[in-house]
Amino acid sequence: MKEHKENAQEENSYEEALKILTPREVEVLELVGQGYTSKEVTEILSISINTVNTHRKNIKHKLNIRGRRSIVKWYWVNGGEISISTFSNTHYW
Repeated sequence: MKEHKENAQEENSYEEALKILTPREVEVLELVGQGYTSKEVTEILSISINTVNTHRKNIKHKLNIRGRRSIVKWYWVNGGEISISTFSNTHYW
């Protein structure tokens, strides 16, 4: 696990993120990165605010980023576009 974390930090790429994030975390990353609030994410994905907050916490931990706006910043610094179709082509789920 530590090796994945170090790789994500070194590469800081969507490709690496897709390897270590769950499909739902990718969805949350995409929405938060595009500027949706946690409340809006709950409505779009039909999940609770606690679940969104847990996903945000897990994303930040896995990508080794900190801060309130860190997910948005990471999203735009690293290309600004993940799609679920890209994710599904990468993983078998």
